[in-house]
Amino acid sequence: MDGVIVRVNAAAERLLGRASGALVGQSFGACLTRDSVLLWESQFLPLLMVRGALDGVFLGASLPSGKEVPMLVAASRRMDGGHVCVEFAMLVARQRVAYEGTPEAAGDAAEAARLEVVATQGALQHSQAALQWAHDRLKAQAVRDQLTGLLNRRGFTDAARQHQAVAERTGAPFLVAALDLDGFKRINDTFGHDVGDEALTEMAVVLTETFRDSDIVARFGGDEFVLLLTNTAATEVDAVRDRLLTALAAHNAEPGRDFALATSVGLAAWSPETPQSLPVLLKAADDTMYVEKRARMSAGAAA
Repeated sequence: MDGVIVRVNAAAERLLGRASGALVGQSFGACLTRDSVLLWESQFLPLLMVRGALDGVFLGASLPSGKEVPMLVAASRRMDGGHVCVEFAMLVARQRVAYEGTPEAAGDAAEAARLEVVATQGALQHSQAALQWAHDRLKAQAVRDQLTGLLNRRGFTDAARQHQAVAERTGAPFLVAALDLDGFKRINDTFGHDVGDEALTEMAVVLTETFRDSDIVARFGGDEFVLLLTNTAATEVDAVRDRLLTALAAHNAEPGRDFALATSVGLAAWSPETPQSLPVLLKAADDTMYVEKRARMSAGAAA
């Protein structure tokens, strides 16, 4: 609603001191005093949009002569051909006072209306805050793994693409790591799925505590985890693997554990000299991980 007058009757012409031709096409605010414009736009109009109707609103009309006339205004909102329309009924306030009693009573009515507007605005602000909170929570849930709290596949993809765009501008290298839990099926079969969930949660904790806040850690699903290690060159691949395996060994050495965490890791490097897309890096890291996993399994079978 843009507040433009589209139709007036003779009574409105007399009250506002203007002919129909001078009113149609003008904003409603052009007919009001400055204080009434502020009151209408900040309080009464929002209330009208919520309730659909107002009754007993005190506003001041500004006549072409410069005289100000107090009005009692009733308004109702309706839809007309896809447009929001407001119909007004206006009465000179001194007539309403004569009907209802003293000026003090009219002032009390105006104060009551103002307090109701304030209360409604507070309720609207509270509702808007609640809706924003719910929206933010749903948005966060959409990119988070519910079990571990890590980013999920969608969250990782969004964050990794943003980081890669930065790396392409700055030339800072990074690594992508793919890993999964070795023996995860055996943990589930032996101890049950609840303990399997504990293993996944513990792995998430180890990863977040081992790597930096600037690194991106995610669970892709099942027992698959993916990392993006920022500002890390290909020459640091062995150091990254050793850091993770050392952290897992320390975790497994804690007393009272029923199972040990083990993992196979694959890494792929991005640099300005060897730029690759994120899907290519993920596949390269995944392929390297399965090569390491098969080597571990072969070594175990040979032993």
